Amino acid sequence: MSAHVGTATTSVASTLSGLRNAFRLWLARRREFARITAELEAMSNRELAELGICRSDIPDVARGECYSAYPAN
Repeated sequence: MSAHVGTATTSVASTLSGLRNAFRLWLARRREFARITAELEAMSNRELAELGICRSDIPDVARGECYSAYPAN
């Protein structure tokens, strides 16, 4: 019976470790999204136009950049 308890403990620890890693990845992506959004929002309309971006596209551009920079889990 103690072998079964040890396996359950290992499984819980593994699950918690996976959740912690997923949270860290989510947090890194949110920070990158906020950084890119702030950087683009600080640009003038002319600068954005030179990049081929209109102001309403900023969230989509930021989302695409930060989620393509990390491997999918």
